[in-house]
Amino acid sequence: SSGPDIDELQNKLEKEPTNIDLVLELSDRYFSIKEYEIGMDLLLKNYSNNKDKVKNKMLEFFSVLGDNDEITVRYRKKLSQIMFS
Repeated sequence: SSGPDIDELQNKLEKEPTNIDLVLELSDRYFSIKEYEIGMDLLLKNYSNNKDKVKNKMLEFFSVLGDNDEITVRYRKKLSQIMFS
């Protein structure tokens, strides 16, 4: 795949921890190599920085994985806990 790799993105994110675009790009990378949980945890950790973008990205991932996927079920619950806490 083209573009920066995961290590590069992580390094950038360490320098700009609130850059939501880097967070989204990195979560996409994790998702593309089937590291779904790492990608979703990264999103949840950054929820307060940009609630709408994080929520939309997670919903996108859920729809790819499917409603009955165990990861979708677990992370949908985590997302609602954060949203309504």
